[in-house]
Amino acid sequence: MVRGNTDENGIAVFTVEEGTYLVTAGKSGYATQIVEVIVNQDATLEITLQPVALEGIVLTGAFVGVGLIMFALI
Repeated sequence: MVRGNTDENGIAVFTVEEGTYLVTAGKSGYATQIVEVIVNQDATLEITLQPVALEGIVLTGAFVGVGLIMFALI
């Protein structure tokens, strides 16, 4: 499994061996996409995520110093 994050322009670069891969792209607030990719040469794959409405309350937490900051996105 290869994991990575995008840069400030939304671009991620991965080096993998030839073969068939399932690429999963996702972000909170967007529909996750899964794309099958057959790698046998250098290739570029462009994935555009579609926004989705969040239902209910989404809690996000982060450790800062010794405290825990919690906030809700509604």
